[in-house]
Amino acid sequence: MDSQKNAPASVTDLWNVARRRKLHAIIPALLVIFGVSAYVYFAPSKYQAKTLIAVSSGAETPSSSADPAGRVQSQVRTVREVLFEGPLFQSVIQQYNLLNTVPPGDPARRLDTLKSRVSIDIDGEDAFYVGYESADRQQAADVANRIAELFVAQTSERHELQTTRQTEITDSGIDKLRVRLGDLDSRIQKYKQSAIEELPERADANLKQIEALQAQIQDKAKTLADDDARRAGIVSEMAEIERKGLLNPPAAEPAPKSANQIKLETEKRELESLRARYTPKYPEVIVKEGEVRELQRIVDLEPRPIAPTRAVTPTELRYTQLKADLDAIDRHVLNVRQERNNLSDQLASSRQHVNATPRHEQALTPLMREYDITKAEYEALLQKQNNTTRDEQLQKVANNGLVFRVVQPARVPLDPVSPNRLRLLALGLLAGIVLGIATAFLAEHVDSSFRDVEEFQNQTGLTVLSIIPRLKKLKDLKKKRTSPNSLALQYSEGGYKPAPTIVSILDPQSLASEQYQILAMRLRNSSKGEKCPILLVTSASGGEGKTVSSINLAVALSEQSRVLLVDADLRRPKVHDYLGLNILEGRGLGDLIFRPEDSLSKYTRKIENLTILPGGAHIEHPLAILASPALKTLMTRAREQFDFIVIDSPPIMPVADGLILRGLSDYVLLVVRAGYTARAVLRRALDSMDSSHLAGVVLNDVDIRHSRYAYAYKYYQKSYIRRT
Repeated sequence: MDSQKNAPASVTDLWNVARRRKLHAIIPALLVIFGVSAYVYFAPSKYQAKTLIAVSSGAETPSSSADPAGRVQSQVRTVREVLFEGPLFQSVIQQYNLLNTVPPGDPARRLDTLKSRVSIDIDGEDAFYVGYESADRQQAADVANRIAELFVAQTSERHELQTTRQTEITDSGIDKLRVRLGDLDSRIQKYKQSAIEELPERADANLKQIEALQAQIQDKAKTLADDDARRAGIVSEMAEIERKGLLNPPAAEPAPKSANQIKLETEKRELESLRARYTPKYPEVIVKEGEVRELQRIVDLEPRPIAPTRAVTPTELRYTQLKADLDAIDRHVLNVRQERNNLSDQLASSRQHVNATPRHEQALTPLMREYDITKAEYEALLQKQNNTTRDEQLQKVANNGLVFRVVQPARVPLDPVSPNRLRLLALGLLAGIVLGIATAFLAEHVDSSFRDVEEFQNQTGLTVLSIIPRLKKLKDLKKKRTSPNSLALQYSEGGYKPAPTIVSILDPQSLASEQYQILAMRLRNSSKGEKCPILLVTSASGGEGKTVSSINLAVALSEQSRVLLVDADLRRPKVHDYLGLNILEGRGLGDLIFRPEDSLSKYTRKIENLTILPGGAHIEHPLAILASPALKTLMTRAREQFDFIVIDSPPIMPVADGLILRGLSDYVLLVVRAGYTARAVLRRALDSMDSSHLAGVVLNDVDIRHSRYAYAYKYYQKSYIRRT
């Protein structure tokens, strides 16, 4: 499938994607188009009025020979500053209450919004437009005319402004204040650096640090108390051991003596006796001394016998361990006390910082107050300097020899300038189409289901026994021509009201019914020679059509064989609903398993060769019932009465019921719904079941109208079904 997805798409593939995903394309496109249309409908109209101002050269200045267009373009920035920075625009705002036309909020932002509505556009060589945009067409014309009138009036006054001296004074004051601000800032920063830990802004941090240090000191005190308690216990236990005298070991037994050692001791005693009686030069004394020396040499050469060692008692081991623990506790107590002393020093330092904070706050307050006053004076002089500069620019404009006059007042606009509804609708339509196409292809890309039988077989290698086309609901069964002996009439007379999807009963001439006949024929051929094979019909997950396939297959098999249809989906039994059966309480598969000795006919409904065993009422714990030996015994009894047994099983993935029923069946028929079953779900279902019992796959809900074999099905419909 990966290779197929990576292959270049043909026109047919693109058309099939558009056909399959038409809702994915239409719904987003309609939403976008509807949203844009709503915006266009409800968006307020905005009107713009423009006043044309002409520029001409004065006769009294030498600059009159200059290029007017160049002068107009060079003065646009000055004109904008005159309009917005001076009292001109403020007076217009107050006159027409323009602040009421903008949303409430930050004053500076509201003023910027009003400025953005004013436009200045150069028109030709010696004229420019001053325009204003508003939701009120009359207000747009009035404001544009008023701005133009005030501008012309201000630039036409030729009075001399004495601003030079004022500028010098302002500049000198600004320089002095700038130096003063720098000096104050330096003093403040220097003071803060000298007492950085005791500043008012550090007060909260110091208080939190004091709380943390106090908590740590308390922890250390608790640790010391615990160590003292442990130490007292150890000392008490050691004193008790010493008091009982359990540390005085018995004397060690001497090492055994050898024969030569014993003989040497005897000879030494005899030598001492001879020496007591005779002189050292007596012959016997000399001989005995030689014998003693020889025996001493022999004894020295002999290996020393090892004296038996004494085993250490448990009390001695305990005493040694207690002594080691006592040393460890003493060392730990020493360390904890040192840490507690360090924390106490830090706590004292932090308290000093907190106590010193009010003193530093008193010292900083005058400096900060003086700094704020100086800064306010500095900003006021800066504003005054800007106003003076603007007045000089205004005077420069007036003295450039340019004369401004209104040549065409603004008129009330008839058509809005925004929004451009046609353009927005066109863009919305285009955006909706693009979004719809993108959504359709995205849905196609993330869809991991199987579309047709070729794709399914290429990816799984499983045998497809039958291809069930997409079933259409029958609008009115009474309109179908049914003979008195027809299958639908027989079921209707038997009290059945089949659902429209049971085509083997309601529409036996349809393509879907023929596919179920083909499936029944293949199953008969594959099970020849077997006595009453059990067919388990299941699916990977719910909603794939296994129950509908079970019923239609059982009906198709019953045309030539005795068939038992068992609804084993005890969690959601649906066979009786699809057949329109009214089952009696206590007459279902679950009830029969509890009473396996009862007759099968008491729990089933029969018509012709088809016998139906419904699931019955909903059962809370069906797993234990299906795993009981009674069900196996019941299937053995049923094999003696029928030619085929079709079991409608629960899906494989959600519950384990299907895995138990698989052990009772001879063949497993897996229903896969085209365009619905995900590849990963099918793969996990196949991994969890024994593929040796898998008879094949029923590919359900296939759209055969647009498949490559559609012509064959259409030929069958035209040539065969119509004649019948």
